[in-house]
Amino acid sequence: LETAWATGCRYYDTAPLYGLGLSETRLNPFLRGRKRDDYVLSSKVGRILRVAPPDQRTGIGKFFETPSRREVYDYSYDGVMRSFEASLERLGVDRIDILFVHDVDIFTHGSKEASDARIEEFMSSGYYGLLSLRDQGVIKAFGGGINEWQVAQTLAERGDFDLFLLAGRYTLLEQEALQSFLPLCQKRGIGIVLGGPYNSGV
Repeated sequence: LETAWATGCRYYDTAPLYGLGLSETRLNPFLRGRKRDDYVLSSKVGRILRVAPPDQRTGIGKFFETPSRREVYDYSYDGVMRSFEASLERLGVDRIDILFVHDVDIFTHGSKEASDARIEEFMSSGYYGLLSLRDQGVIKAFGGGINEWQVAQTLAERGDFDLFLLAGRYTLLEQEALQSFLPLCQKRGIGIVLGGPYNSGV
């Protein structure tokens, strides 16, 4: 983190999922003491972290040296607000610039039907929480952190989103998002953050 800052990096993205809160907790001492207007910070909503026995924590075999917590999906208005408040506490900041609704996609939920159900849950409830936070100036922007451009396009067509974090779906080798999603974003002035443009080295 110190090296990134020294080389001019001023945008830091995190999420409750990353290390089950550990990513946000580790950013806390790094950001402490730095002028808040000197960097842009984003996190995500859609998961609530709950204390769990070590053998029942999320990500066994995937996450290592993480707190004993399990993730609970919650894309409701109240869930969005609880997730946001918990992230503020873990990060030790008084504001987050950008919030992404996280993983309302097939990759995460296992089927199109399950993904569609999560999209409906969010658009009928949690979406209005993000609108409210933006309208009040509590956050500057909101969007979706999504593993599939098709799901991101569905959200873009249904709501007023500022930007999308497209994870691994517009890369040197995969550019199907150019067919319709990216032109739609360009037309509407929706920003794009590319996650994994090199597909982990491919």
